[in-house]
Amino acid sequence: MKCNHCHKRPVSILSRKLCKKCYDWLRRHGRIEEYPKHDLYRNRLMKKYGKGIIRDFTNAGVVCSLSHLAVMYGFTRANASIIFEKLFDKKYSVMMKRR
Repeated sequence: MKCNHCHKRPVSILSRKLCKKCYDWLRRHGRIEEYPKHDLYRNRLMKKYGKGIIRDFTNAGVVCSLSHLAVMYGFTRANASIIFEKLFDKKYSVMMKRR
């Protein structure tokens, strides 16, 4: 796989699909945000459980609880909480306190 910036060197920063030289140059010049990180975890979840899992976790707390999602997708409530935290970078309990 070739770098998204120079299209010459092989990729070494997989999350942004850039080579090391381009990554360093873009970071120094403040242009690294032009190449956002690919959300590998979100893609892996959608591949395993379907696209609906992201929608369901987005609506968690409004439409259903994490316990309901855990039963629906076949994992534990603790794992559902971990998935929620990885997707949104916030704990489920903190989000529910704000609503």
